[in-house]
Amino acid sequence: MARNIRKKVNKYTICAVLFCTLALPGYTLAESEFEQWQNQQKTDFTEYQSALDRQFSQFLEQQWQEFELFQGLVRDTTPKPIHAPIALLRESNQDNKASNGNSTHSVTMNKLQETRENTAQPVTLPPLHSKKKHSLDAVLYIDFFGGQLALVHNNPELAIKLKSLPSESSIAQFWHDLSSTNYQPMIDQLQLQKQALRLNDWGYIQLVQQTATKLYGNHKSEVKLFSWFILSHSGYRARVSYNGNKTYLMVSAKTPFFSHSYLTYEGINYYVVSTDGNTRHVKKLYSYAGHTPKGKLDIDLSFNESPLLTPRVKIKRLKFTYKGKEYQVNAKYNRNIADYLKNYPSSELSIYFQAAMSKELETSLIQGLLKIIKGKSDLDAVNLILRFVQTSFSYQTDTEQFGREKYFFPEELFVYDYSDCEDRSVLFAYLVRILLGLGVIGIDYPGHVATAVHFKEKVEGSSYFYNGKKYIVSDPTYINAPVGKIMPQVANKKAKIIPI
Repeated sequence: MARNIRKKVNKYTICAVLFCTLALPGYTLAESEFEQWQNQQKTDFTEYQSALDRQFSQFLEQQWQEFELFQGLVRDTTPKPIHAPIALLRESNQDNKASNGNSTHSVTMNKLQETRENTAQPVTLPPLHSKKKHSLDAVLYIDFFGGQLALVHNNPELAIKLKSLPSESSIAQFWHDLSSTNYQPMIDQLQLQKQALRLNDWGYIQLVQQTATKLYGNHKSEVKLFSWFILSHSGYRARVSYNGNKTYLMVSAKTPFFSHSYLTYEGINYYVVSTDGNTRHVKKLYSYAGHTPKGKLDIDLSFNESPLLTPRVKIKRLKFTYKGKEYQVNAKYNRNIADYLKNYPSSELSIYFQAAMSKELETSLIQGLLKIIKGKSDLDAVNLILRFVQTSFSYQTDTEQFGREKYFFPEELFVYDYSDCEDRSVLFAYLVRILLGLGVIGIDYPGHVATAVHFKEKVEGSSYFYNGKKYIVSDPTYINAPVGKIMPQVANKKAKIIPI
């Protein structure tokens, strides 16, 4: 159905080309005639969009299929160490060569994930006024992680209600009724807010859900259906399903949502969007056998820019000892960003290794650590940063702390009481790259994650080769272990490289 509808878009592609041609120098079409033609094209395209929505709502009325709901993918089934192992501490006040032999280990390469270029720039939102005056009810105020956003909302018809319990007919009617409203200005404003706040795709989902919650309150089915409609019309591959009186919002993604329940349609996994993705009690869902007309984009969980959220700065004082001397680093982090990340789906580790850090946290860590490593060799500086990460944070597995696997972005290590191996590795890799400019790779063992550093000078110790360069093992979870010392529990295990 959706495939046939999309064929009509060729007409509008031709119109767009004609529009560009008419705008070229040398054409003498009168300005008023041109504007009239342009407005007609907009009208035609709006009618085309309306036709798509009408046909899709009719399609939704057809018999839905029963889908098996799978209970969530797991990245690594090997248990992590319950306690962080401690290395025998031997250090002097001089730079020392790391030693654990000069063994070079075999690895299996992970596919390198492309890093998107950080091109987004902050934008100024248009003022909330127009030729027509809006009443107070015309502005929708959204509380969004410490800030308040204002969306012009002069269309009360947007708050469509389900006519009955979730079913093919009631959901089809919801789509039909909502598509009959002037919904596009709302989407335009949400997209502007996404750009202004530098939100990634997951941030946009949260923004849409917060908007839906403001419109519908505790009507959870309507919140999910409205979010589905807006995400679909924003170009994302979203869908809804239902079971009994509950509705489920689902999205496809470029990388897996680990531990999130999902169904599969035409080879595409659609993951349940919820606070934790946990729907273990649900085995079957009913959904339509098709795709929304405009939904083509998979959710991208890449976190290459930290969002511009209202600062709520907290300070965590971290103490550690290196070569008999005690140091303190005062880390300033934005609690609103940590809250924003709280329910972020766990995904491929490359996303975390390539993630951004808030300016508040990055600046405070640079200021705190730069004066400590000043004048030291690269090896001694890396060892010092390694000791900082190894001993400034308490260790506990995610299962113990959260009852599920949750990978941390750098900001989150400073909020929670405990962290485990991949969390520390992500922070360590970030600090070495930004403070010293050295190359770092992630090392993914069964049940453990560590890092390795490429030095400009010759450094001894356990190592891995990647892209013709030698990387020396540096394990942020192996307490007190210097550069080059590998954790005995993983020394003979096959590892995968995570490029950063």
